[in-house]
Amino acid sequence: MATLHDATDLPALFADRGVQRVAAIVSTLPILNFAPTAQRAVLDGCFAQADPDASFTQITYLPGSPVPRARLAAWGYRAEVARFIWRNLPPATIWRYSRAENAHTR
Repeated sequence: MATLHDATDLPALFADRGVQRVAAIVSTLPILNFAPTAQRAVLDGCFAQADPDASFTQITYLPGSPVPRARLAAWGYRAEVARFIWRNLPPATIWRYSRAENAHTR
């Protein structure tokens, strides 16, 4: 089933679908191009429904984090590179965002 929904309003989508918790989030959203308020809305919306140790995986073609690390830290999140995919054209980077208080468990 395909769904068209605003990624900045994920709590409404989860409620409509009866989703209580998610174990993981995988995103290919062009979040770099989102306004900071929209970036935060996506992350907060996902983590509001996520298990305590869940991570948000962002796939991007940039070597740097699409959401600046300082901004993530101010919002209570942290970023780390999970993997570089060199054989992809263009090469891709897999970023893992997590809640800052769970950073020691990663």
